[in-house]
Amino acid sequence: MKRLVLFYVLFVSHAALAGPFAKWQGQVAETTAGARASLTPDGPWLPIAAKAGVRLNILDDRGARPQFLDSAQGVNLLLYAEPSALKTFSLKGAALYPAMPAAAKPLGDRSPGMKLEAGTRIDDATAVADGLTKVRLRWIWTGGSLQVDGFVPTANLGKIYTETETDATGNGFVPDVTLPDHFQLLDAPRGKPFVISTNSQRVDALTLERKAAHTLVRIEQGVVGWIASNQTKPIPKSVAGEEDGIEGGVEGGVVGMIAGGVNPTLPTGTPVYDRIDGRVIGEVTWGFKLVPAKQDKTWWRFDVKTQFGKIEVWTRAASAPSHSPPSAKWGQPD
Repeated sequence: MKRLVLFYVLFVSHAALAGPFAKWQGQVAETTAGARASLTPDGPWLPIAAKAGVRLNILDDRGARPQFLDSAQGVNLLLYAEPSALKTFSLKGAALYPAMPAAAKPLGDRSPGMKLEAGTRIDDATAVADGLTKVRLRWIWTGGSLQVDGFVPTANLGKIYTETETDATGNGFVPDVTLPDHFQLLDAPRGKPFVISTNSQRVDALTLERKAAHTLVRIEQGVVGWIASNQTKPIPKSVAGEEDGIEGGVEGGVVGMIAGGVNPTLPTGTPVYDRIDGRVIGEVTWGFKLVPAKQDKTWWRFDVKTQFGKIEVWTRAASAPSHSPPSAKWGQPD
């Protein structure tokens, strides 16, 4: 069975996330449905609750409300997240064990279970004894699904994790067999199932070991487990490892770049304040084109629409181009 591999190029400028007020260190979190945010560590919540799956770039996780960087309409804002409304993820070094006793020793490359990349989403989690959490992982796609149940050391789970780049081509997965469209992986030969897969076609796997009537395999998601040998089917060498690629993205492209450019209202790097003579809560990034909702000789007010609701921000009038104040000809709010 041929695997479908998506090749894409994503260009994100970390410099765009680093202003004089903050520098993003790669920590991220993800919201559950109804997550809220505020402008201050203990202030009132903004008017709109976020949908599930909103990514947050965390700047400081030490307070009662983690501080994150929210980008909207050409401005980066420092906001504070509701910690109880963040999803649970695996941290660096986490591993899933199919049974509690197995967690007493490190997970080897040929041990039933799964080494988890930092940021693997945990769908269900229940704390149990011996510092372990019972978890369930799910993958759902068109024509199939994969469910993995097991135990993860509680210390290796969290709401905020550090994002790392991974090389999908260097994981050593070169399949040599396929598994049935509906299969289970066991924690030992003739053991208990901890992986349940449903698919519309057979699934690729890599053989690790054969023992009597059972075979130890690893599937593409990284899960290792045992399966009856008579359920495996060799992949002919002529097609093993073939890949169909779908190319996407443009080499050298820039995320968010607008064709033909834009005439900005304020220069990049202009600090924004929560009120007149208030505190700095962000800065203007590339392509800011909002028209002031209020302006005088000293201060301008802008209404920025974020995923948590409209936020009033202020800039000093002297920060703007000196030849003329902004006007509607420079573009309307998004």
